[in-house]
Amino acid sequence: MKRLLLPLITALALPTAANAGCFLGRCSSYSEAITECNKWRIKGPKKSYVTHDWGNPLTVTEYLRSCSHEKETKQLLGWQFTMGIDELVECKRAMYCENYKKEVKAHFRY
Repeated sequence: MKRLLLPLITALALPTAANAGCFLGRCSSYSEAITECNKWRIKGPKKSYVTHDWGNPLTVTEYLRSCSHEKETKQLLGWQFTMGIDELVECKRAMYCENYKKEVKAHFRY
């Protein structure tokens, strides 16, 4: 019974070719890491506002999170601004962000 239980648990826990993707912070490819990081970014705080582009209304969505590629460590870093979403929107609308800080909140390794 013990001989069957351990391989069964292992088979269920490890990702297979059909169920690739990210598992315990490790993705099977760069492309999947990008997808997972973008999902994480979109789930974070965001704010939409209307601005004008050459007289036409344009809806813009600002996200408090972003992703950046770090080739040396083969991972995508999930950054989050430390300021509030309203402060970020005002800062970007003025096109001048001084002293904004970001922190790494997530890692997507591949």
